[in-house]
Amino acid sequence: MSQIEATVSWWSHDLEAVKVGSVAELDHLIDGVIKSECSQYPTVLEIEVQGCRLMMAVGLPESFVQITTNSSVTVATIDGIREGTFDFYFQGIHHTEIRRRHILPIATARELARAFLITGVAPDGITWEEL
Repeated sequence: MSQIEATVSWWSHDLEAVKVGSVAELDHLIDGVIKSECSQYPTVLEIEVQGCRLMMAVGLPESFVQITTNSSVTVATIDGIREGTFDFYFQGIHHTEIRRRHILPIATARELARAFLITGVAPDGITWEEL
């Protein structure tokens, strides 16, 4: 098994990205960010592995997952189009409107983040839509 080398940053954290080397470290970091940074508002985590970046919201029961590579930007999609949008206000000021079909339970988003941490690519088992 190869060594995991990833960094995690988040919108409310203006310091250097935090290095993580295991799924357990990622879970611990996410739990800590939720506890310390999301008492009033959600935030967005960015996990970078091998030049690819996964973005996800934390601090709410629902999330989104977007992966950016050198050649594409994809977002996880729930099968069966759900009409409408979901309004996120990160840090209470940054309004982002996300299509309902891209809103996932936070447990699903965290599973996708764990798989991405290990492989560095968009995980199988969910539909990915290119933006």
